[in-house]
Amino acid sequence: MTRDPVRISVDRDVRDVMSLMHTHHVRRIPIMDSLETVLGIVTMDDLIALLGNEISEMGEHGLGTLALEPANGASILEVRSS
Repeated sequence: MTRDPVRISVDRDVRDVMSLMHTHHVRRIPIMDSLETVLGIVTMDDLIALLGNEISEMGEHGLGTLALEPANGASILEVRSS
């Protein structure tokens, strides 16, 4: 187990997660609250699924802007459950 893993606060957005994954060459990042409690883990697969959903919606509704944010202002913790 990594002693000091790359982690992210629950109030950060999806772009921040993608940037950390790219910079640190990791595929999973723990999501922490302000007390450093692990609330969940976001994975590269979660982000790929989110991106796939966004692309699919673009195809259904015509070309538009790709939004790398979960719908309704959801936090990164809610990406996997949507």
